[in-house]
Amino acid sequence: MSGSWDKTVRVWDAVSGQCVLGPLEGHTEYVTSVSFSPDGARIVSGSKDSTVRVWDAVSGQCVLGPLEGHTRGVNSVSFSPDGKRIVSGSRDNTVRVWDAVSGQCVLGPLEGHTGAVFSVSFSPDGARIVSGSGDKTVRLWDAVSGQCVLGPLEGHTGWVTSVSFSPDGKRIVSGSDDKTVRVWEKNKDDYTSRTILDTSAKVVSVSISPHDHIAFAQLEQNNVGVYEITSETTQSPEDDDTRVIMDVQSAADQKRKPFFTNRLQSIYIRNVQFISADAFQGCTALETVHMPTVTVIGTNAFKGCTALQFVSMVRNRLRNSAQSTPPPTMPKVIYINPGAFQGCTGLTKIDIQNVKFQDIGANAFKGCTGLTDLNIPNVIKIGANAFQGCTNLTLTLGDVDTIGEGAFTNCVKVTINSLQHIQPNGGKKVKYSSYNLARGARYRKLLAINATTIIKIGKTIWERITGKNPNGQIKLRL
Repeated sequence: MSGSWDKTVRVWDAVSGQCVLGPLEGHTEYVTSVSFSPDGARIVSGSKDSTVRVWDAVSGQCVLGPLEGHTRGVNSVSFSPDGKRIVSGSRDNTVRVWDAVSGQCVLGPLEGHTGAVFSVSFSPDGARIVSGSGDKTVRLWDAVSGQCVLGPLEGHTGWVTSVSFSPDGKRIVSGSDDKTVRVWEKNKDDYTSRTILDTSAKVVSVSISPHDHIAFAQLEQNNVGVYEITSETTQSPEDDDTRVIMDVQSAADQKRKPFFTNRLQSIYIRNVQFISADAFQGCTALETVHMPTVTVIGTNAFKGCTALQFVSMVRNRLRNSAQSTPPPTMPKVIYINPGAFQGCTGLTKIDIQNVKFQDIGANAFKGCTGLTDLNIPNVIKIGANAFQGCTNLTLTLGDVDTIGEGAFTNCVKVTINSLQHIQPNGGKKVKYSSYNLARGARYRKLLAINATTIIKIGKTIWERITGKNPNGQIKLRL
């Protein structure tokens, strides 16, 4: 879902990228903020025209509004957890709460900020409202009485552009154009803050995941970072090159998947171990990915990222002179699920120094025609068709337990130090032996020996020679 300078709201299919609803027209100035209701049935929008509107998420009809009361542009809107109220923050320095059915202003204006209110959000229980302002402070409001129950919370040295509660309501995360993200921890009578992220760019949007341990900071200049909330201060990526998007709002219902737009260029993922299925699928502008702590890459996670050129899975330390501990010497173990990088035709380099692969799933790198040379010394299992269609690839492997059918179809050359099993599609593992491989077409097929592939295992090379007969021949050379 998006709000635009063209004064409209649009809803997009998270998989295909097609506009499925809109443009929703009615605002007379650009749209600054949009949000789904908890049940996904409605959309609220705020605009520079000083009004709030509510739209039916199926028909696109404006079912409520314009809600008038603010005297300057509305910067932020959000539904309450029960969907019965809407909170808005404005450039008139105030916060208002609206009845989501009648459209009446039931609370406010809530006054106290001395600068524009850039971000507002309800607590998970709906009892409180947090606001961030151009006066560099965060305030907490009682959502029934309208009293400011805490604040101003001071610490930021620039405008507070985004605020959000943790799912348990015990923490608030705030982002600022002072280039920091802060977490405010709830004590008995107060909140204390600490900086968890010090970046090189202004922060424009932050949120906390449902797992209550990850803060997502979407940064200015098309940057994004993913960080774990720990007891330590976190520095920005060493190369400061994590370009992506400015703001993402995912739907409340599970029919619309969280997604990143195709403006994504580069991403640095820190202190996150799992990338979910389809997470970046179809991000056709994505060029580089750094994921030093990731251990599981989900099914189709980067499928179809045709511009992706470089992937790093190597651990590295933070860019902080106080942290001099060298990178861990133990190998990082990674699971790559089926189709994770399938169709990434522009991928030319994968940095996997000191990485051990437990499983490279079926079709994981299928069709990655840009790969030319890859050395994977530590891998246990390679799935069916894992490198199929990598027509320019010379692959060097260490000790492998199991290789699936068609894993190397059309690769240029594959060298394996040792191999224990071959596994047909849908079948049980077959014990590998030189005799079986040399004698039977079935086993040659499993390893995908064909006109363009040479496979070397230990001191033995099997090479298929074409042109002498239609079926080809196998030569055994010691």
